[in-house]
Amino acid sequence: MALKLTWDEGKARSLVLGFHAAYQTHTHLFKNVHAMNGDAPQHKYLPSGVAKGSPEHVLFLFFATMLTYRSLSEMGFKQAVDLYEKKLHLFSGAAANLSEKELYAVFKEVGFVHPSQVAKNWPRVAGELFQMYEGNPLTIFTKGVTIDGVMKLKKGPKGTMLFPGYGPKLFSLLSIFYEELGVMPHIRGAFPVDLHVQRIFISSNVVTGAGTMDAAEIAEFIRVRLSELCYELDIKPLDLSHALWFLGNKLCTKCDKVKGIKSGCPVEEMCSGGIPSLSYNKTGRWELDVPRKEKGHPFHGSHQVILFS
Repeated sequence: MALKLTWDEGKARSLVLGFHAAYQTHTHLFKNVHAMNGDAPQHKYLPSGVAKGSPEHVLFLFFATMLTYRSLSEMGFKQAVDLYEKKLHLFSGAAANLSEKELYAVFKEVGFVHPSQVAKNWPRVAGELFQMYEGNPLTIFTKGVTIDGVMKLKKGPKGTMLFPGYGPKLFSLLSIFYEELGVMPHIRGAFPVDLHVQRIFISSNVVTGAGTMDAAEIAEFIRVRLSELCYELDIKPLDLSHALWFLGNKLCTKCDKVKGIKSGCPVEEMCSGGIPSLSYNKTGRWELDVPRKEKGHPFHGSHQVILFS
């Protein structure tokens, strides 16, 4: 069944150019948060004793990325650092021999929101990485060349899928981490379309549809088109992905309560109001017909959020 979504190319161009211009000139929200300031979670959280860009860092990021699955990136990286410093063996080939029960207890203890799923995936992913790629995640990308190519590498024998939990979003996210470290070039098609990116493109009516739709399918619909638009406009997907994450994380999650929303969001006039993400968080699906939030609703006193004083 074909996905009943539409993509407004004109609106997409205006939106992307508006975000990119503000990010490059450090205006609006980006006066206060920016990847160049070290504000992204992958920059803020690094295990002690691990050198930036080292093979240990590359391996840490591979496992840490799994902890961002349907979770807050900030929290996922905090938990990953905690795990690395207390249970280093989890980030090695030895993790392939650990039981799901043992791993569940570990992930539950650190507070991961989906301990059952990650406990099930972790030993398989560790085993496949060390058995097939000698423990070097970079090889996955050099062999796959593009995100679509990497996804083809997931196909195992007898119809099985390798690297459970890893799909286009997490592989894109991981490749962006490696790209910004300078340990590998950009991987074509890489654009991590998370909750924030989906909400922004739905709320601005670049992506339109009706009814309830699977978030993973919407994410792929956006990724393919957005990555190609970046190449056409000569914009680095790395820069745009940072801009969208900061905006989504700092503004869009509470845009109906933020004081001075127009001064923070560079494309506020293009947004029809944030689409509620309750169904996304509960079921992994978007309810596209629900009423939108009111931008910068004039709450009184302490009910209105001031992001930066």
